[in-house]
Amino acid sequence: MPRCNLLAAAALLVVGLMPASPATATTGPGCYRIVDVPEWDVLNVRKWGSARAPIVLALSPKTYGIISSRGACKSGWCPVNVTDGDGTRRGWIKGKFLAPNECP
Repeated sequence: MPRCNLLAAAALLVVGLMPASPATATTGPGCYRIVDVPEWDVLNVRKWGSARAPIVLALSPKTYGIISSRGACKSGWCPVNVTDGDGTRRGWIKGKFLAPNECP
């Protein structure tokens, strides 16, 4: 058997022995966009799902990075990750200000 074929067969054997890992999507559903917030205002990201919770981050409705879901909304509040140039922060946003959006 030529050397190329031996190397290819060895590579397939090694790949076949490796445990399968779950695939992760880089695009698709699971993100949000901001709605119903005036351009001059901000949308507060709270530490937990309450208007009394401390503000973690204030988002401009025009430039806010990526808002991705962390799970199901509860009592009108949605757990989110907000990713921008400063990293990723976790918090909660009132669901009435969010609309489903494709993740980039």
